[in-house]
Amino acid sequence: MAKLAKYLTIAGMLFNVAWFLWNPADWTFEWEPVVAFTLTLAGFIAADVHDSSSISGNLAKQGHPNDVALAKKLLDALPSNGIIKFLKEHDFLGSFRSEEIRPINQFLYEWDNPEHEFLDSDLESYRKSLLESAVEFGMAVAKYTSPNLAGLQAVIVNGHRSDSEHMQRFEEEAKIINEAADSVVEAHISFVRAARTKLNLAKA
Repeated sequence: MAKLAKYLTIAGMLFNVAWFLWNPADWTFEWEPVVAFTLTLAGFIAADVHDSSSISGNLAKQGHPNDVALAKKLLDALPSNGIIKFLKEHDFLGSFRSEEIRPINQFLYEWDNPEHEFLDSDLESYRKSLLESAVEFGMAVAKYTSPNLAGLQAVIVNGHRSDSEHMQRFEEEAKIINEAADSVVEAHISFVRAARTKLNLAKA
């Protein structure tokens, strides 16, 4: 429909030019075709600018293809129903398998580089926040947990479970890890909400 309107506008412009130059043997200057041509030309330019703005607006709403692809890749790496759910629900005073937090380590290994930067400044800020939270979590796990006799990672050291003094320290260390895990979850939620607002994740 927009193309048809443009074609009709061009036809009107040509008609006004022909009107202006009609009967060259007995030609006299007339204002009417000049005014009509100017108004038609202004309408054509306005329509063209509107179409360009609409295209730019749609691209801005959909997001750059690079950002769409990166966002989908990040959500695959840290799915809400996978590692993020585990971090949200697990109490790190209890033991866990190292494989359960492997996606965090993989994320830190793969995503801290320019190739995984978003073009959108807000999304890039959320990516950095998520990385920082993941780093804090990884450092807390590395500092306060160790393998137990069952081959699991745990804050509680074998043989000290019944020692109240040591248990108090274990609870404090587990609290640090839990808070770091909560920060990762919150950063992930913020990223997901921003990505859904800025990008058309249904495509690409």
